[in-house]
Amino acid sequence: MKIFTIKDGEVDLGVLVERYLLFGGNQSVPAIIIGDVNSGKRLGTMRVHLLKNQWREWENNNITLHYAYTATDGNGKWELFAESESEYEDSEKQNAFCVFRTSLGRFDTNSHTGDVTNKNIFGYYEYANFPGKVLCRVNIAEERIGEQIIAIMYKDCVFRTSCPSISNMLSDEIEDDSHFYRWEPRSATLHGGYDIRGRMHEAVFDRYLDVRSLV
Repeated sequence: MKIFTIKDGEVDLGVLVERYLLFGGNQSVPAIIIGDVNSGKRLGTMRVHLLKNQWREWENNNITLHYAYTATDGNGKWELFAESESEYEDSEKQNAFCVFRTSLGRFDTNSHTGDVTNKNIFGYYEYANFPGKVLCRVNIAEERIGEQIIAIMYKDCVFRTSCPSISNMLSDEIEDDSHFYRWEPRSATLHGGYDIRGRMHEAVFDRYLDVRSLV
């Protein structure tokens, strides 16, 4: 799978593989780390198995991984196995591996959903359930509202992240803080960062749910 990191409307190719100190503090292993990294609390981790030629670079400094596949360990926990670009080109490329580093917004909230589906009588948009397969999830707020996730996104799915802002909460106008994305395996492209108006009008969404009348 091709790997992407998503944060508040920005899409980057690849994901940073860091050092995760195992319990006891005697050994570090390659891992993707999400959550409240600054405090070291409420962390989510996914073990990464690097290729032989990637180990030295990782040992000298953290490495950015671009292609990988997933499998579970003996305890049923998901792990990531690096693959080369040539191995990726020979594989089935229907899905994308996405790391969501969504920030916290007002009241320590954020959200990950599917596409917009409706606009209710109060003027607020409604959304489908998140269409990806969540492999790792961690709550990054004490109230257990805001979260970051690692997920597999399926062919041609449209999805959304949101980090509600204080300014929008205080505005008289009903404003949407959403960012919309679509994974297109044919071109191996993750289209992303569109606001609600971009979702209605950008060509990358033309084949999907026609919701332009909701604006």
